Amino acid sequence: MAHGDIITFAASVWNTSLPAAINKFVDQQLITPAEKDNMAEDFIAGYERHQKAENFWLDAEAQIWNHSDDVIALRVRELGVQHEINAAGLIGVAYQEQVEELCQTMRRIPPKSIRAKGASIVFPYYDLPGRLSGVLLIQYGEDFTDKRHFVPITGYKRVTPEAGYFLLRTALNKPTETLKNTQFIVDDPLWALTMQCEMLRRGLSLLPLMASYTGRAANSSGRSWSAFLPSPRIFHGQSATPDLISRTCIARGYLAVMPRDHKPKRRLDTLAMSQLAALRSRAETWQTCLQRLFGGMNEIAALSFASRLTIPPDKLVPFLQRVDDRFAPGFTDRVMANIKITPVSRTARAGWRWLVKPRRDGWWTTNDQRVCSANIVINKIIQSDNGERTYSGIIYLNDDEIPFTESAHRIESMGLFEFAAAHAAPHKKLITFDKRWNKRAHLISIELNQPEFVGVSSHVGWDERASVFRFANYEIRANGTIAPTPQQTTKNKSAVFPEPVAVAPPAIRQFLTPSPENAFTWSVVAAITANLVDVILRRETTATAITGPAYAAALQIGAALGCDELRSTYLRRSESTQQVYLKTKELEWPLFVSNVFDDMSLGPIVPKCHNRAIITRLSPVAAAAAPSYSWQVITGRFDANADYAPLRYVLPAYIQRALKNRMRLALAGAQTTAAVLADMHSWLHETYNATFQLAYAENRLITADKADIALFQELRTAVQDGKLDVLPQARKADQPTNYLLRKKDHWWLNQKAIDRYFYNGKALPPNWLHIVDLLTANNVFVGDEAVRNLPGILVSSAWCDQYLLPNLDLAREIG
Repeated sequence: MAHGDIITFAASVWNTSLPAAINKFVDQQLITPAEKDNMAEDFIAGYERHQKAENFWLDAEAQIWNHSDDVIALRVRELGVQHEINAAGLIGVAYQEQVEELCQTMRRIPPKSIRAKGASIVFPYYDLPGRLSGVLLIQYGEDFTDKRHFVPITGYKRVTPEAGYFLLRTALNKPTETLKNTQFIVDDPLWALTMQCEMLRRGLSLLPLMASYTGRAANSSGRSWSAFLPSPRIFHGQSATPDLISRTCIARGYLAVMPRDHKPKRRLDTLAMSQLAALRSRAETWQTCLQRLFGGMNEIAALSFASRLTIPPDKLVPFLQRVDDRFAPGFTDRVMANIKITPVSRTARAGWRWLVKPRRDGWWTTNDQRVCSANIVINKIIQSDNGERTYSGIIYLNDDEIPFTESAHRIESMGLFEFAAAHAAPHKKLITFDKRWNKRAHLISIELNQPEFVGVSSHVGWDERASVFRFANYEIRANGTIAPTPQQTTKNKSAVFPEPVAVAPPAIRQFLTPSPENAFTWSVVAAITANLVDVILRRETTATAITGPAYAAALQIGAALGCDELRSTYLRRSESTQQVYLKTKELEWPLFVSNVFDDMSLGPIVPKCHNRAIITRLSPVAAAAAPSYSWQVITGRFDANADYAPLRYVLPAYIQRALKNRMRLALAGAQTTAAVLADMHSWLHETYNATFQLAYAENRLITADKADIALFQELRTAVQDGKLDVLPQARKADQPTNYLLRKKDHWWLNQKAIDRYFYNGKALPPNWLHIVDLLTANNVFVGDEAVRNLPGILVSSAWCDQYLLPNLDLAREIG
């Protein structure tokens, strides 16, 4: 097989060996004897490494269905790779012995196995079609934590390894008109594999979808795209990084920054197509993205970011000159100097003509003027995605070391020297300094020490990329262990929780008695927890409706669990609905929603926000229709005077337990709230030998599969209030049409009258398609029939009687 160069191609065409092909090139004067002597040995060795790598991949591919690792088999099924969809050839499985042999051939250090005799999933990467450039090995532990290791296949050329791309062959497929003939390169091979398997499972062809790699061992630089025909290419990343921007520029493509759990507005034929369509809608040029990033950075962060770009100078310099006016003069020159020359000097220039040099006894100028009595070293800058920064370092003073970690805002507002003096005071240390240098001292320390730059996420809840559940003050890893957050943030202060404990304070026992009030409490807790768990299970969240005074009690429970409230102040329903729809698009934590004037104002949000993590106060009429739009409704008695603070100990402990149990809730059914409610019931009983009344709580939780019951209970209220009449036969055409008909064998439900009843209550009518599906599943749907040109459905009389008949003053049987 030819490996993308003319010599191996010629050897394949001439059906000869590589040395013979090289000699033939020399005979034809295409290679000089000197070039042959310099390259032949390394070239042949590189060719042999390619051959062994291809043999490794062929063995791994053949073992995808023929291995004995249960953990790998379970993970492969979760990714969607199945016998039935003909997914062979996408990935492989290799044992540790095979991996060690490959690494020895490539002169690489083999990865340590995280599980005894555990296999690895193999993802092949290609820089050109048919030319293997490396393999990504992913190991999984017993707790399904993963460890990734990339093994590049180095050829005879001594250059930085090119990682290539996973599923590169799909770039040669016929373009997809639905996606405007666009090719997509995402940053996660697991995500790309899952989407491709979805297409195969539906009997469709593979998408033009690939995955890149960025790491120390190798990098998908983007240079290999010059060998392909021009085509729109979109490079995806969850955050804009120098590698992503450089790759996009070199490949002359577009980039799209979007989280993988993004919910697109429009849905095409499949979820994969919808996600790619959402990527395409967010595509932008690398210049636009970089300009936007620089707009939110100070000069230090921008200089650090730009210095890590690998964009060719002929493209980078014109761009930097356009944005140079945002920073201090000479910004472009400093960036290009950092890119071309690695600075080694330990001397930094201040804002005026003096130079600063750090010594053991402080900072001094070159003319022996002492600036500060301490050597203050900033060795790490932690940058959050919400713009907050933290400086971490050490104060060296009189042979003592005083570490510090503080927000950049506080240090910059006080000045580094003044902050260091205040920080050293509790340690009984005195720092003297020249005040003229104070405000710019942090810039000098950063330039002197070139600190490590760490980007962290400030989002709370489940972080798919890091596989952690994050509270504001700590994180719970996928195996249940606790770790501190890299940076304390002022955002999401309400998500500060105590660390998980085996047993909550004794005050929790007031909620562990079988009372209706406690059943309501745990139903609300389960609804909030389910919205957090749904993200872990990659399910859509479910909106919750609560009516009347019960919402105030639920709001107190939500406040104890870190939930905020959105209170709409609009009088018009359209404005209130638009505000809620926009404010709840991307929620990290469940949110309570209400209107300060009228519960009826939020009725129109029901069909739009069914998959939002919100707990909303709706009118009783709107709440009756909500379950037919995939909402859930919580009803029941409540305790308005209870102290719900002890519940803060429950949520972290339950999340930790769920992660330790590998999210067994995924097997408990499609309705997460009901599953969490039942799981909490058993967990509380195991822990405290006391719990709430599960049957009562389940009866008061109205989910989408009980939408027909919710509707009929509301119809009973309408009949009792005289809004709907029950008659044995239809009225005349010129008489009111607000009636239902009861026959001997069935009821006729007047859909137009029922819809009008909901409209009069400023709510949307029920989703009749879902209602009919439920009635059909219960074998009580008889059919549909129009009476006096009024549409309606026929429902079994025996089933309707149990909801409507006991409340009617019928002296005799009608029909």
